[in-house]
Amino acid sequence: MSTYHSLQTSVTHRFRGNSLVNVNYTYSKALGNAVSPQDTYDIAAEYGPVNTTETQILVGDFVYQLPLFLAQNGIAGHLLGGWEISGIVSAHSGNFLTAVPPTADPAGLGLLATGTVAKKRPDQIANPNRNAPHTLSKWFNTAAFARVPAGQYRPGNASNDSIIGPGSQEWDLSLFRNIKISERAFLQLRAESYNTFNHTNFSAIAVNMQDSNYGQVIGAGAARNMQLAVKINF
Repeated sequence: MSTYHSLQTSVTHRFRGNSLVNVNYTYSKALGNAVSPQDTYDIAAEYGPVNTTETQILVGDFVYQLPLFLAQNGIAGHLLGGWEISGIVSAHSGNFLTAVPPTADPAGLGLLATGTVAKKRPDQIANPNRNAPHTLSKWFNTAAFARVPAGQYRPGNASNDSIIGPGSQEWDLSLFRNIKISERAFLQLRAESYNTFNHTNFSAIAVNMQDSNYGQVIGAGAARNMQLAVKINF
C-alpha cells in the first residue's frame, strides 16, 4: 500500500528572441509499506516514508541570448555578436534513511545477520532529525536510536526511513558563441561546466549502529566537471 500527495508548480517566461526562464517546484509526501518486513505478522509497522522520495525539488533552467549584434553584420558584429548563456539549477531535499541495529534478530524471527533484504530496525527513543548536527562526523542525532533491551524478544519499534538524509544542489552552466558562416551555417564554440561552483553534495550516511563511523558522512557526489567543444551546424 502506498500514497502520494504533492503540490506541483511550473512558471515559464519568454523574453525577446530566444531567451527564456523556466522554474519548476514540487512539494510532496510519499508513504508506503512496499518493503521486506522485519515482522511478517505486523505489516502496518513497515508503513512510512518511501526512501527514494525527496520532499522538495526545485529545478530551474534559462537561456539568455545577448542582444548585441544579433545579425552579426560587419566586423564588429562578427567579433562581438552571437553570445548565449544557459544553465540548469537544481536543489533537492534529502532522501530517507533507516537505522540498522547492532543485534541481528532480537525477536527470533529468523532474520540473517547479513544478506537479508528485510529492514531490521532498532528502538527509537527520540526524533533523529530534531537538532541534528548535520556535520561530517555526525549527520543526525545518533542517540535517538537504541538496541532492543536484553531479555525483550521483539522487533525494534523505530519507524521505517525515519532519518532525513542530506539534500543537494547543483549549478550547470554553459557559454556558447555562435559564429555566422553563411545564411544556413554557423560555427558554435561551447564551454560547459557541471557543478560549476564545486558544491559538495553528501551522498551517503553510515546508518549501521555497530560500525565505528555510525552517523558519519561516508560519500559525496561528483565534483566540478568542465568541457570545451566545437560544433558546426549547416
